[in-house]
Amino acid sequence: MIGKRVVVMHPAYWEQAMGGAELQIYYLIKHLKTAGYEVHYVFEDKKRPYKNILNVQLHPLHPIKIKKTFGQRWFLYKAQLEKKLNEIKPDAIYTRFYSSWSGVAAQYANKNKCKHIWAVAHDNDVKSIYQKKAMLKPFNWIEYFFMKKTFKKAHHILVQNSFQQNALKKRFNREGIKLNQSAEFVEENLIRKSEDTITVLWVANLKPMKRPEKFLELVNVFKNHSNIRFKMIGRLDMDYKEAIDHASSIIGNFEYLNEISNADVNEELLKAHILVNTSDFEGFSNTFVQAWMRKVVVLSMNSNPDHILTTKKIGYVCPTVDLLAEKIEILLQNSELRKAMGQKAYINAVAEHNVEKNIDKVVSLMS
Repeated sequence: MIGKRVVVMHPAYWEQAMGGAELQIYYLIKHLKTAGYEVHYVFEDKKRPYKNILNVQLHPLHPIKIKKTFGQRWFLYKAQLEKKLNEIKPDAIYTRFYSSWSGVAAQYANKNKCKHIWAVAHDNDVKSIYQKKAMLKPFNWIEYFFMKKTFKKAHHILVQNSFQQNALKKRFNREGIKLNQSAEFVEENLIRKSEDTITVLWVANLKPMKRPEKFLELVNVFKNHSNIRFKMIGRLDMDYKEAIDHASSIIGNFEYLNEISNADVNEELLKAHILVNTSDFEGFSNTFVQAWMRKVVVLSMNSNPDHILTTKKIGYVCPTVDLLAEKIEILLQNSELRKAMGQKAYINAVAEHNVEKNIDKVVSLMS
C-alpha cells in the first residue's frame, strides 16, 4: 500500500476545529504520512487560518450556509465530493461522521475498486432512528437515506465499544470491528502533580449535549474550598456565555480557559487530578484516554464504555451532581486512593489505548 492514495472526508479539519473525532483522524494521518501514503483531506472550510503541519493534500470546500431549521445539510455537498473523488481516484476512503458524506464514500468505493472504512463516533449513530428527535426535520431523512448506504456498503465499520458492536449487528447485520480509542504515549516520569491543590477539569465544546451547566452546578458546591480548583475548557456557545461569565466573576476557584489547542489540553491534564464528564452520551470520549494516560481519575455522569471505569477501578459513574460532589470529596480527602486509581488508569491506557498499537489495525484494513 505504500505510495497509494487515501482520502479522508470529514467536515472539520483539526487545525480549524478540534474535537475527539478530529484528534483520532490526526493520529491516523500522521501514521499514514510516516508510512509513505499519499493523503488527501476533504473538508468544509471554516474560514479559519491553518498551517498544514503534516503536509497533507488539502481540499477545502466552500461552506454552504443554510439555516438548520430543516436539519443537517451535508448532502448539499454531494456533487463537490463526487467531483473530488473522481479527480483523486483514491485506493481507500476513511470517514468518521454520521452524515451523507459517508454514504457518498460508500457508493464511490463500491463502484471504483476502492475500500471505504467508516468509524462510528457516537452511540447514537447506531441507535434506532425512532429514538432521534432529529428525524422530525426533513433534511435529516435525506442524511439517513445516505447513511443506510453506509451501513450496507461500507467495506469495514469500526466501533468503539460493545454496545455499538451489538447494535450494529442487531440493526444492520454487520460485524463491527472494535478498535480502542487511542492516545499518544506519555513517559511516566513526565507526570507530576501538586498535592497542595487538587485540580478538576471539564473538557468539551460547550453545547447542550455536553451539559456544561452540570459542571457549573458542581463548581458551586465547592466554591468555598481553597484546596480545590476547577477548570473548564472548550469552545463557547453564546447560550452559555452569561453563566460562564457569572461563575468566573463570583467563584474564586473556577477558571474558564476557552478553546485551547490539544497540546495545551494535554498540559492541563498532566497537572490535573480529576476529569469530569457530564455529557448525555458519548461513544468513547477521547478525553478519557488522554486523562488516563496522565494518571487522571475520570468521573462520568452517563458514559462508561464497556464498563471500563468501574471494572478497572479507574473512575466512577455519578448520575447526579450530588454524587459527583460526594466522590470528589472522597478523592480530595484520600490521596492514596486518588493516586492508586490514577496509577491503574495509566497502566490500562499504556496497555490498551496506546495509539501505536491501534492505528496499524486501521491501516491494515485499507489494503
